[in-house]
Amino acid sequence: MKKLLFSLILLSMLSLSVNAVTKESMALILIKTRVSTMFMMQAGFNISSVVINKANYKEEISDYRTFSAGTTYKFYGAGSDGILDLDISLVDDDGNIVAADTKKDNLPMVTYTPTKTQSLKIKVLPYSVENSCKYDKNLYSLVIGYK
Repeated sequence: MKKLLFSLILLSMLSLSVNAVTKESMALILIKTRVSTMFMMQAGFNISSVVINKANYKEEISDYRTFSAGTTYKFYGAGSDGILDLDISLVDDDGNIVAADTKKDNLPMVTYTPTKTQSLKIKVLPYSVENSCKYDKNLYSLVIGYK
C-alpha cells in the first residue's frame, strides 16, 4: 500500500512542469498530502486516489467517479501557500450539490455516503489565490479514501 501511494504521488509530481513550480510550494503540498493520507489511513480508510496539480484562479478542475451505495467516502484537499481558498463539491447528473466544503480555507474536507450507487462529478475550485497571475505557487492536492 505504501509503495502504491508513493507511486501515485510520484506520478502526480512528474506530470507537473518542474520549472513552473517553486520547490517551497512543492514541499509544502507534499507534506500536506502526506498528513491528509496518514489521517485517513489511521481512521481506517483505504486510499483510492491521490492527485497533485496546478491551479488557476477560479478554474474548476473536475472528474467523474462512480460511488457505491453504503460506502463512506472522504475527500481531503490541500492548497499550497498561493491558494487561500480551495473548495470541493460533489455534484449529481442533475447539477445538484450532494456534498461540499465551501469554507474560506485551503484545507477542504468532505465526507459522503451515497444511498444508491451513482456517478458524481468531483469539483475542485481554487476560489481565492494570493496572486492570480502567478502559477508557480498555486498547487493543490486531493486525497480520496473509502471504507
